[in-house]
Amino acid sequence: MFALFMSKYLNNIIASDIDENAINISLFNVSLNGLQSKIEIRNQNIKETVESSEKYDVITCNPPFIPVPKELNLPVYARGISNDGLGYYRLIIKNIEHMLTDNGICYLVGEFAGDNLQPFFWDRINRICKKV
Repeated sequence: MFALFMSKYLNNIIASDIDENAINISLFNVSLNGLQSKIEIRNQNIKETVESSEKYDVITCNPPFIPVPKELNLPVYARGISNDGLGYYRLIIKNIEHMLTDNGICYLVGEFAGDNLQPFFWDRINRICKKV
């Protein structure tokens, strides 16, 4: 959970998830570490977070999806909100300017499968990031 790590550096953290088990585990970890005054856990879809009017100094995101070609035999949920698994990254990057404070920063973390040359969709990932 990034929120626990970030609590070393920040005093006001909002963490969100839509999975009830993940939320319960997060609440337990926050309580276990005595961080209730620093960390707020929200049951919130990332689309709601992105479309809100809140501004953030730091945004971190680690979607539980792996960008892979649709030809690879993975369950449909492994790709998230898009056919290629990059939908959450697109959503955040598209809205990043109105989400961050003037000196804000965003860290997108992910697992990328690929071949012996590079991760799948590397060119696409670069194009998405260069739009910002």
